[in-house]
Amino acid sequence: MAEDQFIHAYARTGDTEAIRKLLNEDTDVNSRGMNAFTPLHLAAARNHVDIVNLLLAHGADVNAAGWSGCTPLHATAVFDCRGSAEALVAAGAAIEAQLDTGETPLRVASLWSWVNHTREVAVFLLSRRAAMTIADAVFLNLAREVGLFLDSGVDPNLEVDMCSPNVACLALVLSGHSGSASDLYRLVPEEIHLGFRKNGTIFSPKYWSHAFGECDHRGTLLYAAACGRCNDVGSVVLARMGIPLDEALLEATMKAEDVLVEFFLNHGARPDGRLLSTAKNWDQLVKAQSRDYGRKERTRRIVKLLRAAMPQGAGCGAFCATAGFLALVLLGGLLARLAGV
Repeated sequence: MAEDQFIHAYARTGDTEAIRKLLNEDTDVNSRGMNAFTPLHLAAARNHVDIVNLLLAHGADVNAAGWSGCTPLHATAVFDCRGSAEALVAAGAAIEAQLDTGETPLRVASLWSWVNHTREVAVFLLSRRAAMTIADAVFLNLAREVGLFLDSGVDPNLEVDMCSPNVACLALVLSGHSGSASDLYRLVPEEIHLGFRKNGTIFSPKYWSHAFGECDHRGTLLYAAACGRCNDVGSVVLARMGIPLDEALLEATMKAEDVLVEFFLNHGARPDGRLLSTAKNWDQLVKAQSRDYGRKERTRRIVKLLRAAMPQGAGCGAFCATAGFLALVLLGGLLARLAGV
């Protein structure tokens, strides 16, 4: 019905009186629009609290599941709309509701805090005793809580689920975009790209369409902290791991984990002699890895990071030697791929 289309449009724009009129004319308050969202999803995602309360008063389903199982509370978590979240929880919203891929509103809020740079919904959900995992604490940069988890016996080398494609694309589908997750992902904010990995390293969004199904969306606690620029948490985890910074830098370099290389350099690590091997054909080796898009791009970035970290006076020789070492790393990866390892 045309009225159903209008109520979705007014929920987006925040026209309270227009929605009130439609509801008085018996428009379906739970009608489904694009991506199976109800007017309550759309109003909650834009923090139109008056409309949220009006829809709830007319019988809106507070736990309606839209695209990928997204509830209105998940929608508030994406855009950090605390006012709407409070209204929904007061009306009985399920705090532990899960997307089809298993994420709760707290997990969604913690991941999207990387983009929003605020975490009001996460703070509110925690105040209502939402179940928090160590991954949530890492994403929210809660160093004290991460320390408590580690004190209780959690392995500092633990790998955690970071960001599924559905979580990454929630903002787009709530804004009216449609399509497959692999298509939508190219439009996702840069910070959320950091939640995806391929071959153990951050995977560039530029090449996402080439290997969308191959990413595992998992990473260590330290990797997650580095991706989210959660320096306080990263320092806590690194201290519990007991690995010298230079050792950690070497390992991250060999794995082409540019996010971790940057993290270690920012925490005082400096390239040492083991990184200063020699090779002349680094550029050719990088170009030769035409199929390994992510590793190639990240290795280039690591070279820039290491060059910038070289002490003044180290000169071109040190940089070229570092590039040579990275060339050997790339060559090893290429030979392993050719050998079918």
